[in-house]
This record gives sequence, C-alpha cells and structure tokens, in this order.
Amino acid sequence: MDASNKKNDFVGQTLLHYQVTERLGAGGLGVVSRAIDLKLKRTVALKFFPPSLTAGDEAKMRFVREMRACSMLEHPNIGVLHALEETGDGRVFLVMPFYEGRTLAKRIDHERISPNEAVAIALQLLQGLSEAHNRGIVHGDVKPENLIFNALGVLKILDFGMAKFYGNPDLSPGAIPGTVAYMSPERAAGALADCRSDLWSAGVILYEMVKGRRLFRGTDPNAIMALILANQPISFEGIPPGLDQIVKKALERNPERRYQNAADFVRDLELEQRGRLLFGAEEKNAAAHEGNFDSFDDIDEGEKQPAIEIRWLLAGFAAILLVIGGVFAWLHMRQPAPLPGVPLALGRVRLLQERYPEAVSEFEQALSIDPSDDDAYHGLAQAYAAMGLTDKAEEAWRSDIALHPNLVDPYDQLAKFELNRGNYAAAVNNFRLALNLAPQDPAILSDLGAALSHTNSLAESRRVLDESIRLSPSFSAWNNLGDLELKQQHDREAAEDYLKALDFNTSDYHVWVNLAAAYARIPEEKDKAPDAYARATRLCRQALKPHPNDPVILSDLAAILAAQPEGRHEAQTLITRALSLAPDDTHVQMSAAETEAALGYRKAALGWIAKLLAGGYPIEKIDSSPILADLTKNMY
Repeated sequence: MDASNKKNDFVGQTLLHYQVTERLGAGGLGVVSRAIDLKLKRTVALKFFPPSLTAGDEAKMRFVREMRACSMLEHPNIGVLHALEETGDGRVFLVMPFYEGRTLAKRIDHERISPNEAVAIALQLLQGLSEAHNRGIVHGDVKPENLIFNALGVLKILDFGMAKFYGNPDLSPGAIPGTVAYMSPERAAGALADCRSDLWSAGVILYEMVKGRRLFRGTDPNAIMALILANQPISFEGIPPGLDQIVKKALERNPERRYQNAADFVRDLELEQRGRLLFGAEEKNAAAHEGNFDSFDDIDEGEKQPAIEIRWLLAGFAAILLVIGGVFAWLHMRQPAPLPGVPLALGRVRLLQERYPEAVSEFEQALSIDPSDDDAYHGLAQAYAAMGLTDKAEEAWRSDIALHPNLVDPYDQLAKFELNRGNYAAAVNNFRLALNLAPQDPAILSDLGAALSHTNSLAESRRVLDESIRLSPSFSAWNNLGDLELKQQHDREAAEDYLKALDFNTSDYHVWVNLAAAYARIPEEKDKAPDAYARATRLCRQALKPHPNDPVILSDLAAILAAQPEGRHEAQTLITRALSLAPDDTHVQMSAAETEAALGYRKAALGWIAKLLAGGYPIEKIDSSPILADLTKNMY
C-alpha cells in the first residue's frame, strides 16, 4: 500500500460518530472502509474521496448536488445512500450500507453463472438502471465491482453519480482499469455518457456472465480503450442462440443502433428466454462451446473448415427454431411461460416490497420449471409465513428438506419458523438437525439457545449461548442470553447482556423494553428504566410510521406506553385499535394482556391469558414476559 492510500485508510480512527474498523478496497475515486455507526450501532461502509475532488466551494457544491440527486433514487436494486458527511478538516465521505454479499465481479471470477441466472441478474441490473434513467440520472460507471448482492441475493447497484468525477485532472486513468473495460465506445472517444452508455456496460456484463471471462482484457487502460474503439468483431460463440442477438445489439458500437432504453432491453431478454425454454433449449449451448476461444483470438481458418457445412445446417435449423419459438412466444404473450431465474429474482424483490401474494406466484413459477429449486422453496415458505398461512409455510420447508436432506438452511429456516410460532420442541429438534451439518455455526447455536430456554432446558440453553458468544459475539446471542437471565430473574446480569447486545444494534425496540424491565427490578438501577422505556417508545413509533395500521406494532407500542405513567391513556387507545384490526392475532392478544397488566387491570389481563391458553398458545411464551410471569403463577 502506498503512502497516500495508507494515509486515507483512517482505520482505527473515529470520524464524527463513525469508528473505522477495516479497509475494504481502493479505486480511482478513493478508499472504501468498513465502520461502525456509533449513534445507530450498525455496520456501514464509508467512501473517502481524494481532497482534490472537493477542493474549493464550487467543486464541493457540485459534488453535494450530484450526491443529493442520487440519494433520491429509491428502488430495490439501487444501493441506499445513508449520508454525506464532512470532517472538521474538510474531508468529504459517503455513508452507505455494508452489504454482506459478494460483488458480481467475485462471482464471475470464482463460479460459473448459467445463462438463465445471468439473465435474472441482468434483469435486476436493468430494472435499477431504468428507474435511474427515468429520473434523468445516468450511472456512467456500471461494472461488476459496483454490483453487489445483499443477504437475500438481491442485486444492488452502487456508486451512482461517481463517474462524473473521473475527469478530475488529479486522477490517473491508470487507477481505473476496471472502469475502462466497461466504458462505452462513445465515452472512450471522449463524449459524455447517456443512458445508452449504461446499456453498453450492461451488455458487457451480461456477455461476461455467460462466457465466464472478460470481454476486454488487460491492465493498460489505453490498450483496452483501443480495443473498445476498434471495429474488430466480437465473438458471440458459446452464447445461446437468441440471447446472442440481444447481447450483440447491446454491444453495438454505434449508440444509435444499440438499445435506446432499458425497458426494451428487459423486454427482449424476457421474451427470448421464454421462447428458448418453451423448446427445452435450456443452457446446453454455453457448456458445449465454453472455453474454446476468446473474443479477439486469432483462429486458424483451416481448423474451422471441416465443421463449416455442419455449422450451416445447424444454423439453419436454429433459425427455424427461433422463428417457431418467436411465433409460439407471441401466441402465449398473455400467458407467458415461467422463467426459472427471473421469477426467483422477482419473488425476492416482492418479499422485500411486502407484496406477498405476488411473491408466492413468482416462486411457484420458478418451481413449475425446476421442482427441486431450494431458493424457490425458501422464498415460498417465507411468503406464506408472512401471510399467516402457517400450514403452507411448513409444507414448503418440509418439501425442501425432503429434496435437500444434506443442506443446512432448510432445517435452520424450519426451526426458526417453529420457534416464531411457539412450537419450541420442534424448533429444538430442527436446530439440532441443522447443527449436525454445521456444528460450529454461531447463529444456529444462538437460536437453539433461545428455543431451549422456552422448553425450560435452562442449563443447556446457557451452555449453547455461551458457546455461540465464544465463537462469534453477536446481537442475537447476547439478546437471547439476556432473555434467559430475565426469565430466571437474574436482572443485573440480564441488563448487562442487553447492553452488550446494544453494542451491535440499538434500533430494536424489544431490547430496550426488556432492558427497561430489568432496570425496573434492580433498586439501584431503577432510575434508568424511564429512559430505556422512552427510547423503546421512540423506536417503536419510527417502526410504525411506514406501517401506521400494523396491528402488531400498534399493540407493541401500547404495551410499552402502558409501563410509563404519561402513556396510560394512549396505551388504552392503541390496544383497542390494534384489537379492532386483528382481534384473533395471538401477538396482539399477548400485548393486550401485557398492556392490561401494566395498567393494573389484573382481571382483564388474566382474561386475555386464559383466552390465549385456550387457543393453544404456549405457556412458555407467556412466562417469558416479565410483567405476566407473576400473574400466571397462581393459574396453575
């Protein structure tokens, strides 16, 4: 690492309220580092820029203006911009989410991406670009390094607005070879980027995903730019028929002959793959041709000659199939055939958008093509669970397990599902099955500890949670250990555990509620309880803003307010409203019992508890509530 980059690392320093912990990488526009937001207790990514980029008021105003415009983009496939910050000495940096997944560049380098999955990824990229283009924003630096997947596998486009600053004279072109390799011919010739330049870059990326290697290779930016500007033809060998024509159009060097907007690119990709799958072409062509020759390799004409007649015959046959496929696809446009990759990606997006019935439809489409798709079963179960269709959710998990008995995730997810609905013995059993396959997984150990606590296996629960924390301290493990301590009325220890959980995440109002309950039972810490309840109240109100009619959050807020003298009247109003919205929801009924108990209405609270128990609600879950545990002692 050279001296200038080392100086810009800031690792070990605290800038404003961001504690920089790790250098993630560097590029033509500065250094990206991992940090902890000490205010919100979350992990973020910070992007530091060279001082020359914002030197002077005019340059800084331009930069702020660009970032402000980009921060307005809201789309599932566009990375969020949390903040634009400035240090006391004038250093400007962006605050962005820290995504746990890999970049597309790493995926291309380390794994084979099938044509169907490549199309699914390209569609996410194009949908995000379409949103930006419709708002008049061009990315200008679309490349695999700027595309990252979140934990759910959703593609996120990073660094909108950055490309406009590559013209800074203090930045060396040699610092950005990755950028040059995805640069459109018009940009390489010195023209400004427009939306068609982004679509060229998307075409290069789609080409590289299918081919598994770079289109324009090398480390010398000038040599790469020469290849981009040359009229030398690009080889589309190994790309499935039909898809090759789409990629070819995206890579037209003349922008007037290229796709003019992302919507047309998306339409052609979807239609082509539907037609191809109707005839069972699948992905055999790519495997047959992969690795034979590169885009600009010299190939001996003599080596091609023996196969030329067969190739012409195959080409003619392929052309006939393409015509038939086009007609067939046209006839079925009102009822398009499902795509295995595209509905899977769309289903994940619908989950994030909380459009659960549509998510179910997308995942079922994926399963109609590939009945053994693990990811599709995973998404289907999540969607059913979110809709309250617990039997269907369980059926989806069990189908997944039957098809994939050696995968950890289906057991783990079914166990979490059972834990959330109070089937604690079943949860423990499935967590154990998951641990048989991944015995050192700290997250599974943490969840198993929580489940064991609910089955009153308290000693084992503590051992499991201690092991999870030993392997990898986390919010979940400390929070679950706090719940265990609170259940045993070890209030001081519970408070200490919750505080350690808050070192990882301060935005979960449930932790603040439990911390307040622990403080309230410790004589010398009792004065800290009101502040903890107030913090829980603020966070719960924030959670309610985007979902003002969510009965669960409304009932949670009622229970929190009921524990505060000034919140009694509002608590009664809120719990009445929550019950009117979801009278049969057991979570709302549980909150009603806690609200009535906190307000001093013992008889009403006991009535809700009796109703819950009569409906099969787990007594262990009721006992886990600090405010209800004392009431239930006299019931059995």
